[in-house]
Order: sequence, then C-alpha cells, then structure tokens
Amino acid sequence: MSLRHRIAFLKPRTGAFESTEAFQEHWANQHGELVMPIKGIVGYRQNRPVDPDFVWDDVRGFAELFFTDEQGEEAAWREETAKPLAEDEKFMFDVENGFSVLVTSVDHARPGIRGRTRLLVLGGDPNKVPDDWRIGAVDILHLDGVPQVSGATDTLLSVFTRGRDVADQVAKAVGGRSVVVECVPMIIPEDASLDD
Repeated sequence: MSLRHRIAFLKPRTGAFESTEAFQEHWANQHGELVMPIKGIVGYRQNRPVDPDFVWDDVRGFAELFFTDEQGEEAAWREETAKPLAEDEKFMFDVENGFSVLVTSVDHARPGIRGRTRLLVLGGDPNKVPDDWRIGAVDILHLDGVPQVSGATDTLLSVFTRGRDVADQVAKAVGGRSVVVECVPMIIPEDASLDD
C-alpha cells in the first residue's frame, strides 16, 4: 500500500527557545508525543540533525508524516486530538514561513539497511554515492514543489549509513547541500512501508 507522504521543513519561532538544543528537546519529547493520538496519521518520523549548529535558511529539522491518502490527511487535521498539536505548532514553529512538500514518488536507487543515521541532500548526485558496504538504502524522493531553501530542487536524496563518518564521506562525494540526521520512526504502520 502506497501512503501519502509529506515532509515538513521545520523553522523554530523566533524567541520561543533559548537555544537550538531547547528546540530539539521540545520537538523530540513534548511535540512528538502530541502526534501519537491522532488516528489519521499512520506514520511519523523525526529527522533530527546531529549537528546542533545545523541550519538551512532557518530550517532546523525535518518531520515526515504519512497518511492513507489525501482525504485521510484532511480528516487527521480535523480530529479533536489534533488540536493540542496545532497549538504547540503555533508556539514552537514559524508557521507563517514554514513549509512542507509532498513526496510524489520514490526511486529506490539502491537497496540496503534503513537505520538511525541518514543523510538528506538537496541537489546531490545519486550516481556519485560510493560503493561501500556501510552505505545502506539510497532513495531519490520526488517532491511536488521545490523546498523554500537555497540550493533546493524538486528532489531530495536520502542515504542511510552505518555511522556519521560514513554519511559525511557520502556528502562530500555527492555534492549539494546536505545534513546528517538521526532518523527516528515514531509511528510505523502495520500494513505499509514508510519508504515506498
């Protein structure tokens, strides 16, 4: 079953947090827990940058949300259980300038492991990913628009690796604008993959 896949590029609201670490802590713990009771969200992953100084034009993290289909997404946001999440988003995110994109299709360029260490790349060349056993699944995510950050295109390269040092080597090889993240699946559907 193919799911509706949305990626949110997260920008903290100015003045909401004393530090990037405080933003990351709130997102990982308080905010992430508010997603859990929303029945219409059938998959949820947080991609937390491992470098606390990471920033792409005010973007500090990436959330992936999965729904059964467009109607399922619309219904999820109307649920009573979504109201606390919406309030927390107003508190923690720059909702006026934040944005999300839909993943319209995924090219699985290379099979392999899908662990916690993941490299996300804007404008990188997937053909330059080295042949190394420590490099897992390589996917090209096709987006319904160009993310509002410099260097972006309508594709996002995703590379899972065994460790940050390997992810850094891949980033140098493929070029583009990259970030190493800790990929944390928080909701995993029973009957579908988050990577189709």
